[in-house]
Amino acid sequence: SIKMFIDDLTMARGEDDEIVNKIYEKETITSADCYQVSFQNVTFSGCSFIECDFEKATFYDCTFEKCDLSNCNFQESYWKNCRIANCKGHGADLSRTILKQTRFEESVFAYGLFTESKWENTELKGCDLSNAALTECALKKVKLSGIDLRGAELFQTPLKGIILSDCNIAGIVVSENALELKGAVISYSQTAEIAEMFGVIVQ
Repeated sequence: SIKMFIDDLTMARGEDDEIVNKIYEKETITSADCYQVSFQNVTFSGCSFIECDFEKATFYDCTFEKCDLSNCNFQESYWKNCRIANCKGHGADLSRTILKQTRFEESVFAYGLFTESKWENTELKGCDLSNAALTECALKKVKLSGIDLRGAELFQTPLKGIILSDCNIAGIVVSENALELKGAVISYSQTAEIAEMFGVIVQ
C-alpha cells in the first residue's frame, strides 16, 4: 500500500522527527503538526495543505510543486537548496524564516507574512507578493525578476543592490524618508512611482 504523508509523519514523530527521500503526490493534508520536523530530499507535488503547522521545521533539498500552502504556518522555518514552483501561498506565515539557495517560481504569496525573514542567495521569478509583509527583512544576494510587489510593506528592509527594475512596485510601503530604497536599482518608468511617494509630480 502507498504510504501517505500523515503515516510517515506519525512514524517520524515516534522516532527522530525526520522525513527523508520521499515523494508525495496529490494529497490533501489537514491540520498536520510538523513542528520542528526535518525534511530532506522530499518532493510535494499537487498537494493541498490545510491549516498545517510547519513552525521551526527544516527543509533541505526539498521541492513544492503545484501545491497549496495558503494560510499555513512556517514561522521560524529553515530552507536550504529548495524549490517552490507554481504554488499558492496566500496569507502563509513565513515570518522569521531563513531562506538559503532557494528558488520561488511562478508562485502566489499575496498577503504572505515574511516579517524579519533572512534571504540569502535566493531567487524569486514571476511571483505575486502583492500586499505581503516584507518588513525588517535581511536580503543578501537576492535576485527578483517579474515580481508583483504592489502594496507590499517593505518597512525597514534595506533594498541596496536589489534589482527592482522589472518588478511592480506601485504603492509599496516604506518609511517616510524611503531609506529602504537607497541603492536599489529601478527603471526610468518607476521613478514616477517613487517620486509619488514624496508627493512629487513627474510630467
